[in-house]
Amino acid sequence: MEKILLTSISVVLCLYLTMVKLSAMDYQTTREKVKELRKSNPEKAIITIEEVLDEQVITALERAELNYLQGEIYYFELSDKENALGQFYNALKHFRLAKIPKREYDCLVAIALSFHNLFHYDLAVSYFEEALNVSGLDTLGIKRAEYNLARTLRTQKKYSRAEIILKQLCSFYETTNNLGRLYSSKTALALNYLDSGAYGESLRLYNDVLDYAEFNNDQSRKSRAINSIGFIKLKQNEFKEAEEFLLRGLELKKESANQQTLLVSYLNLGELYTELQKPAQALKYYQLGSELDPSAVNHLNFIEALDQLILISKDQNDLASVVKYHEQIAEIQGPYVALNERLEQMHARYRAERVKYMHDQLELKDQLIQSQNRNIIIGIILFVVTIIAAVVVIIQQRKRAVDKSLRAWLMEKNKLLYFIAGRYKLDLKEVQKELENR
Repeated sequence: MEKILLTSISVVLCLYLTMVKLSAMDYQTTREKVKELRKSNPEKAIITIEEVLDEQVITALERAELNYLQGEIYYFELSDKENALGQFYNALKHFRLAKIPKREYDCLVAIALSFHNLFHYDLAVSYFEEALNVSGLDTLGIKRAEYNLARTLRTQKKYSRAEIILKQLCSFYETTNNLGRLYSSKTALALNYLDSGAYGESLRLYNDVLDYAEFNNDQSRKSRAINSIGFIKLKQNEFKEAEEFLLRGLELKKESANQQTLLVSYLNLGELYTELQKPAQALKYYQLGSELDPSAVNHLNFIEALDQLILISKDQNDLASVVKYHEQIAEIQGPYVALNERLEQMHARYRAERVKYMHDQLELKDQLIQSQNRNIIIGIILFVVTIIAAVVVIIQQRKRAVDKSLRAWLMEKNKLLYFIAGRYKLDLKEVQKELENR
């Protein structure tokens, strides 16, 4: 019977270890396959991950890593921030339960960036702040979260708080000689000054960034700096210089094919030519902006271009175009209303799970404290019992010693009685009585 039992246990253990080994192999194979597919066929990469998540036996941590990887593909390769958000939430739940602070932080930052890019800035700020409260973070991780927090605060027009954070970051990166992050922070600080109307400070920083970008042949940073300098010149009514910088920046941006930066350039040039009372040229650039892919740009900037086209069309009594642009705006805004509702629901579910998690943690903490208190009480009781037992043992030992001494004394006394009685031929009882009287 014992042999059968041992054999059964061995078989079950072997099967379990085999499953674990296969799970690890499937997980590693999936990651390698997804790495190959990620750039060439991101949709196929997503399907590959889902097949493993649905069918294979994998550990909770492996599941979390695959959820996070899936979120990254949605975010970067497919530009689907909503689905990315859902996967980052799934990963966060597992990493939090496993108590892995670094990965919990990564998920919170990814969620915050997703909300930022979905224009939910209040929620983005709350998740950045939650990420900064995760324990055990390295300094660079904290600084990256602070940088993104400052960018989001700027979009909320909380310029003073953003300025404080960005100045601290500039000081830190200058001290550590991290030039790449130093000039990213300077760019963010310059943009913060620009939005708050501090054009002098902004221009000084953008010139510094432009020198760095030209020295390092960083075309992306260079085009953004040139365009921003042109916009500052526009706000300072230096229209000739503004036009030179904005057109120069536009040519650089066309090389990068980044539609969002192109849209910003078109809007700036449209505003410039509106100020110069050149409606035909203003119309040209606003129309170029409206021809970009709405899904590839900030929809608020896109609507801004359409709003300007409506104003120009009204001035030209082109009512058909006015109606057309209003319909475009309604078409763009419609999906965002439904999206906002879904995002709010997603956030509400997370908060409910977070509250439950915190409640469970408090309960576990209370149980731990109660268990510790019980152990302390039991320890005290055992200590007292041990002391009492030790005292009883000592008393018994002393009693035995006294009894032994008494018996020895009685034996000596009896010997003495017998000796005296025998020596002097006396009655033993009389001798004993005499001794007692004395």
